[in-house]
Amino acid sequence: QHQFPLSSPDEIDPSQYHYQECGCINGNSSNVQFVDKGIWGSNSSYISKTKKLTITYLIPHQNVTGGMKMLLEQMKLLQKRGHIVQAAFRGPTESSVIPLWSNFKPDKEILLSLSS
Repeated sequence: QHQFPLSSPDEIDPSQYHYQECGCINGNSSNVQFVDKGIWGSNSSYISKTKKLTITYLIPHQNVTGGMKMLLEQMKLLQKRGHIVQAAFRGPTESSVIPLWSNFKPDKEILLSLSS
């Protein structure tokens, strides 16, 4: 298992991310390696030079669940990649948008009233 970001795109082993039925030619085509290196952090690839996105997540609840942990982790990773991450939550006035058990800080918090 890799730790991300990789220090070098040469650390990528396409055989770990592809399988016979994935549509790639045995997971060894140059296109597959180009895409993998772009996704996993090569600074020289076209994919890593895409513009920043502004992404807004609607937080469904404040409970500790596996789904919420994964949602917040995805938000954290997108923010780490340079994207603008916003979080919206529908709750009572003075509610926290991000669950109190999480240490994630979005770029913007949006608290929606219960009546809207």
